[in-house]
Amino acid sequence: MLQEDKWVRDYIYLYLLLIASKLGLAIYNFKFYIPNIISRFIVIYIYVHTAMEGIMLFIKFIKIMNKKKAAYLFVFLLVYLFTHAFFILSLRSKRLFIVVIIELIFVLLISFYRLIKHFLFVKKDNYLYKKVIFYMDNNKPEEALQYIEKYKQKVVEYEFYYEYIYLCLKGKIYKLTDRNKALDICKKAVDLYNQDEKIRSFIQYYGSDILLYLMYIYLDLIDILREKDEHEQLRYYNKQLILFVKEILSSEKYYHQKKLYQIGGIFYEYEYYNRAIKYLRKANCMGNNYKVIYLLGVSYFHTQKYRKALNEFNKLKNVKRYKMLVNYWIIRCNLELGNREKAFDYLIEATDKELDFYLKYRSLGDDYLSLQDKEKYLDFMKDRLEKLRTKFLKQSRKKKIIDVIIFLLFELDKDEEAYGYIKILQDLHPIYKEVYYWKVVLKIRKGDYESARRTYKEALKRYSDFFEMYDWVETNLNREKVKEILKV
Repeated sequence: MLQEDKWVRDYIYLYLLLIASKLGLAIYNFKFYIPNIISRFIVIYIYVHTAMEGIMLFIKFIKIMNKKKAAYLFVFLLVYLFTHAFFILSLRSKRLFIVVIIELIFVLLISFYRLIKHFLFVKKDNYLYKKVIFYMDNNKPEEALQYIEKYKQKVVEYEFYYEYIYLCLKGKIYKLTDRNKALDICKKAVDLYNQDEKIRSFIQYYGSDILLYLMYIYLDLIDILREKDEHEQLRYYNKQLILFVKEILSSEKYYHQKKLYQIGGIFYEYEYYNRAIKYLRKANCMGNNYKVIYLLGVSYFHTQKYRKALNEFNKLKNVKRYKMLVNYWIIRCNLELGNREKAFDYLIEATDKELDFYLKYRSLGDDYLSLQDKEKYLDFMKDRLEKLRTKFLKQSRKKKIIDVIIFLLFELDKDEEAYGYIKILQDLHPIYKEVYYWKVVLKIRKGDYESARRTYKEALKRYSDFFEMYDWVETNLNREKVKEILKV
């Protein structure tokens, strides 16, 4: 069982103190009388403010608690309102101004109590949470586990739903290291939500972000069960997932499009493209959104619906931040549909807009472009370089073109010709990191390992993380072998 919701008790204790103070002040005030209209207005304002806050608090409590607890809080609310009424009737005091000031300070303290607590404890510990996410995203589970435990020590005692976040995060971390532990934690998180009414009610009402965490857990759980061939459990949790998604959507009526997009995005992330399409289409019907359109296009592509994908990507052709990505997918769609000439035209168009487009999306060359296509593209880039030589242009533009030419030459096994362009690149910028890289690659491919190591050491003097900058695929060797050759 998770910890009690301390924030509820915090509020109750503070409001009980407020009631006691009001009763004491009211009894004291009956002895004195000075009509002070300004002070009366201030007191009435305070009364209305705190009374409304008490009513709102009661409404919130009733959403997350059972009927018995709600009945206790109703009695508490009546006492609270009666105390205020008694205080109003007692405004016959020579020291009314002092009383009002005390009351105002007390109300302000209560109002800012949780805000101060938030900044002192929770916001401070967001750093730990971000560290956990960072190490998870970078596939470093050991470091993530260290920070998740620190996060628990700092935050869980503050509010109980943080413990639930901790549980969900831990499940995701263990998915990277220990699948059996991950399975147990994921089951615990899912079952706890389904069986504990208090947690369920609270998360549905306040914890919309936690609902998305839990959806990740559902999908992690399904993935692990599929690996283990646990068909019966798999069917059960798949049904639970469908019901859970419906709950998410019903809990966020005012942000329906956003939730549809988030659900579709999570399914997309887990490569459940058909399910992703279902929710992304619904989100898109509620108003065009560039992110939704993009994910919908990629999902259509992965389900072999290339024409539908093309229609979606065409909507984003003029959107600046998606231009290059969209061009990549348009080229791929056309290649899949057999429109090779059209695809090549788009490749040229994309290169005109971004000279190193081919390098950024070189999977095109690996997966789709034939040797003939690469030769044709190489001729185009050489021609482009010759035209640029006659113009006064930034060196960076020339460097980008030469980079692509060298890369293509390596792909076509024209190492000697590549060396000529490496020299051109060196003349433009002698200490450019790509000069060192291409030289090392060429020497490794020639088998001149000693010379490759010398060049690599030269590069390290200027770029300490030189090896990590590249994947070294141009060497035609795996990364570990390159590491061994260069004695990294």
